[in-house]
Amino acid sequence: MRQCYLFALIVFAGSGCSSPPPKPTTFPAIGKVQFTGGKPFVGGVISFTSTADPRLVMEAPIADDGTFELSMMHGDQRVNGAMDGKYNVMVSSKFDGRNAVKVYMLPQPYSIEQKSNELVINVDSSMVKK
Repeated sequence: MRQCYLFALIVFAGSGCSSPPPKPTTFPAIGKVQFTGGKPFVGGVISFTSTADPRLVMEAPIADDGTFELSMMHGDQRVNGAMDGKYNVMVSSKFDGRNAVKVYMLPQPYSIEQKSNELVINVDSSMVKK
């Protein structure tokens, strides 16, 4: 019986709390979503999914003037900015109760660089995912 307690104590002590992984290095990433021709994309969500690791996703709500500021989750906390790398970009319209949500898949990846990033994302009807 004493061995069981000792074993349980060793297992419990070995599974103690570890420190969280370090906060990732991010870079400011702001931008504007607009239709080809310059009309702002009103509302919705933009997401950037890493081409190297699809588990790595940065996202942002799109304001009514088409602007956004990317952020990402790190554990249970939201971190402003984006990690550098190449990303597939998806833009989703907001649900308004009358029309179906449209999802736009951009044909080419976008890059986030190790600097302050200002992005202009142009969408058109040919990018709507069917």
